[in-house]
Amino acid sequence: MQWQAEHFWSYSLRLYDMPDVAPQLLQLQDRYGLNINDVLLVLYLAESELMVSAAQWRVMRKATQSARQQTQSIRTLRRAAKGTDDYERLKTLELDSEKQQQQALLAHLSDLSVMPLSSPLNGLIACASATKVSVEPGLNEALINLLVAVNDEARQ
Repeated sequence: MQWQAEHFWSYSLRLYDMPDVAPQLLQLQDRYGLNINDVLLVLYLAESELMVSAAQWRVMRKATQSARQQTQSIRTLRRAAKGTDDYERLKTLELDSEKQQQQALLAHLSDLSVMPLSSPLNGLIACASATKVSVEPGLNEALINLLVAVNDEARQ
């Protein structure tokens, strides 16, 4: 299947702009170590009733590791530059890096056989387990809260 990078990017921006979604995504990133682009891809696939397995996530994560590391390095610099003249420039660089990371994810996704979605939560759990995130108390609840926020915003 051919995936459209611009469509995924637009979808991601739309979701991230939802008031209750961004805080949930940031919590999954900062507290549980999940990659926001990975989580957004799970949600994007779920819209088409599709998902990838934890094993497939591990393959994609390995293939896109350098893109994730680049984004993380820029994010660290941006956060340290808060309140300085460099902040906005670094924020733009980080967004460009996020977009490149999404393109890398979609390129590798095209090589995989996606499967029918059993549930959005199962898609998120497969993604989380591939990141070797320990099953911390509260992770499942945070994943559910994200799904609720996305669904609530979609209804409005």
